[in-house]
Amino acid sequence: MTLVVSCITPSHVVLVSDRRLTWLAGPDTGQVADDDRNKALVICNRLVMAYTGLAQITGSKTDEWLLDVVSKVIPYNPQRVCETVAERAAEEFRRVRLPSSKKRHAFLVSGWAKFNSQNAPLTPFVSAIANALDDQWHWVSEANDLFQVRTISLADRPFLLAAVGQPIDSDALKRLRRQVRNYTSRERGPEAYIQMLATAIRDTATSNRLVGRNLMAVSLPRTALGQDSGLSIPLAVPFQNRKALALYLPESGEETIRYAPNYTCEGMSYNQVFIRIGP
Repeated sequence: MTLVVSCITPSHVVLVSDRRLTWLAGPDTGQVADDDRNKALVICNRLVMAYTGLAQITGSKTDEWLLDVVSKVIPYNPQRVCETVAERAAEEFRRVRLPSSKKRHAFLVSGWAKFNSQNAPLTPFVSAIANALDDQWHWVSEANDLFQVRTISLADRPFLLAAVGQPIDSDALKRLRRQVRNYTSRERGPEAYIQMLATAIRDTATSNRLVGRNLMAVSLPRTALGQDSGLSIPLAVPFQNRKALALYLPESGEETIRYAPNYTCEGMSYNQVFIRIGP
């Protein structure tokens, strides 16, 4: 299980996820299986999804399964995306031969959508699509047969933080809330939000070995809505903060590969790409 954290404000949607997988069973139970597995998917530069739970669904990597399911939702619609993922996940998890305590799974969705009317403005929101969360988004001990969609829009809040997966360290969560609250009144772009969310995840990783320190960050600013320039993949900060972007944040600054999340829009899709730096 991993940790996925999102922050939404009137002008930004930011999501950061770690990339660690651990063994659920066998002699290596609890040990790291992979520390750089993609868990994120960007949809039409309006939604970003990441998962915590099982790394494979019906023999496919979970991120690839998610890409396949979402890419078939045409035309793009946030509600249909969430409902389709919930329905298909419930179908597939019925075939998973694991105890229900080991089948707990959640997708965190952050993005922009219109609520109540097609003429309504695009509003930031977060959704949890999960088989083992209560109404407060806390894990329950056993997975259910159904995946439920729980959605919260930003409404008149200055910001909203949401997370699924491993619990954020309590001190890190207090710092994160304080920092975000202070920054929203003078924000100058998503870079600080990315840094704050990344720090909270890495602080949690210090005491929780199920959380990794290699991270993927996605920013979907309001200024990028309607742009056709695609998803920007900067190699480092600072970056153009008016574009939708994905930023790979490895624990070591000496990594020679930079990754990007999966991407889909209106039937077009591609698996995560990577860029090799240097020889």
